[in-house]
Amino acid sequence: MIYRSHTTALLTLAALATPAAAAQDAAHLEHFEARIRPVLIEHCYACHNSADDARGGLALDDREGIRLESDSGTAVVPGKPEESLLLKVMRHELDGLEMPEDGGKLDDAVIADFEEWIRDGAVDPRDSPPSGEELTALTSWEAKLEQRKQWWSLQPIQAPALPAGAGHPVDHFIRRAQSEQGLAPAPPADRRTLIRRLSYALTGLPPTTEELASFLLDEGEGAFERVVDRLLASPRYGERWARHWMDLVRYADSHGSEGDPSIPNAFEYRDYLIRAFNEDVPYDQLAREHVAGDLLTDPRINEEEGINESAIGTAHWRLVFHGFAPTDALDEKVRFTDDAINVFSKTFLAQTVSCARCHDHKFDAVSQADYYALFGILASTRPGMQDVNTEERQEHNKADLAGLKEEVRQAMVELWSGRTAELAQALAEPSDALKEEAKPEGSALHLFHALDERLAGGADFADAWAGVSGEAGDDSAKDVRRWDLTTEEGRSEWYSTGNGLTEAGAGEFAVAPEGEDVLTGIYPAGVYTHLLSSRHRRVLHSARVVGSACWPDGQVRHVELSLDVYSPCVHSSHDVLPTPRHSRAAASPAPAYSAKLRQAAIASRSAAASPRSATTNSTGFSSQPRLPPRPRSLVSSRMSGTKSAARNDSSSLSTAGEQPNTSHRNYPRIASTVRV
Repeated sequence: MIYRSHTTALLTLAALATPAAAAQDAAHLEHFEARIRPVLIEHCYACHNSADDARGGLALDDREGIRLESDSGTAVVPGKPEESLLLKVMRHELDGLEMPEDGGKLDDAVIADFEEWIRDGAVDPRDSPPSGEELTALTSWEAKLEQRKQWWSLQPIQAPALPAGAGHPVDHFIRRAQSEQGLAPAPPADRRTLIRRLSYALTGLPPTTEELASFLLDEGEGAFERVVDRLLASPRYGERWARHWMDLVRYADSHGSEGDPSIPNAFEYRDYLIRAFNEDVPYDQLAREHVAGDLLTDPRINEEEGINESAIGTAHWRLVFHGFAPTDALDEKVRFTDDAINVFSKTFLAQTVSCARCHDHKFDAVSQADYYALFGILASTRPGMQDVNTEERQEHNKADLAGLKEEVRQAMVELWSGRTAELAQALAEPSDALKEEAKPEGSALHLFHALDERLAGGADFADAWAGVSGEAGDDSAKDVRRWDLTTEEGRSEWYSTGNGLTEAGAGEFAVAPEGEDVLTGIYPAGVYTHLLSSRHRRVLHSARVVGSACWPDGQVRHVELSLDVYSPCVHSSHDVLPTPRHSRAAASPAPAYSAKLRQAAIASRSAAASPRSATTNSTGFSSQPRLPPRPRSLVSSRMSGTKSAARNDSSSLSTAGEQPNTSHRNYPRIASTVRV
């Protein structure tokens, strides 16, 4: 009976103690599953597991392994955190054993969780280690990504309940946090200090004497709000805050490195940002314009300026560094594309996506596949000059110019039809001055000079003509790619913007926009962008030419080129004869233009003048372009460049022009952007 009584009492006590013990065990188990196991899986299992890698003789993937003595000591001693090796290496207290290896020290809160877990007995439900397949699944990128997706910073934005109190909602949270830390708000600033803070913060400038006096005297309700509204409406506001954005995208007017090549019209992007801040453009709209503003179906149009604002947004993709004369074009392309991803992801995501170039991101929810998905998009784009004028502005005065050009044509016919005999005589018996003018390769008469030299050397006319015409069409480069832009097939691989492209037969001409010459030139059959006016633009982007080339050092390197032509004059590449080099009539070094011709030309120039005066010479060429030089090879032009804009001597689709002339400020606005 006594035995039964004691047994019954013990059972009763056990029954009474079970709920409390069970609750404690459940709490310890929950702590392990929520705070301990995820950290072990993410940071420890890869190097300390029972399947294939137990570095230092330590396996942390089951209860028995984590409590065994390793080469450096016992990782976990239940109930004794001060004797547990795991805490020491997590705190970086042992030289050479700082863990985890793949990153910095874990947060203090994580280390505190492990200390609490060990002190409470290191409850661990892992009776056996995971199998190889289970370990692979636990340490896979998919598992890490799902865990990282739960971070608070990646959760949808929510509207929290506001703490009680008067004033601005933001102040509620600040005061609550101050109260939790035992802090008191600073006293209110005096009015003089307040307006200085406001002015510096919003415009970067101190208040003027008049502004300061006005605010100090304004004791009416809403005085503070009126100052804020005035500063927000100031043009200086956009200038101040656009600077911060320009810092984020690393704005510069040039690419850097030894050569420091300029970025054409980079200032257009700067001004675009200033306007965007001053007009309070929503952030989501600004983000879309930066990603692919040239592809938006409903772009943001600036009616006052007559430009497509959205198309300028992609200019930030051009703000990357370029090496000076790189020897490996592919490596250079990879380098500046990676740089663009790095800047873009830091600016818009506050994440270092470029860290996933060689492997899945060590810390953020970014995979290597994510990186190369973005890389593929950017690598398929091309830098270039984008005409951002509105269609209405591009078509300005076009019909009037077409009518006036016919008047110029008729006046030319009247003038020149009576001078054919004079022309024939001048060519048959050229003066010494005319012979000198024909010597330079850029002269319109150079063909006759070359022909005369061959005839003087004893060649008959047929052989001499075949020789000079063969030179004109010769291209000794091995890798030659030609397009005939007068055909649909030839144009199919090119991208273009603007309204100036015109297909013309032989004999077409263009009126000189200024100066003593009436004509810019008379041209062979081809495709041109300036026949009505050099204010009309067509930006052409060629297909990519990819291949390999042997450098002088014997190394064979990847070559990838594309040609961008922004010039006011472009001719097709199928011409085999040399083209004229300037517009002046060959028979008359100083032609006496008829009054009718001069009057028609002046009228045409007046109609061609742009209504805007604050734009730039977007092509960087002179306003009096010459005709293109003889066709040359595309690949032979700039072997070391990638995605490079063509110079005026670099292509079988040649650009026209002399040195940059920035004195002519009434050209259409063209921004340096990336075509998506």
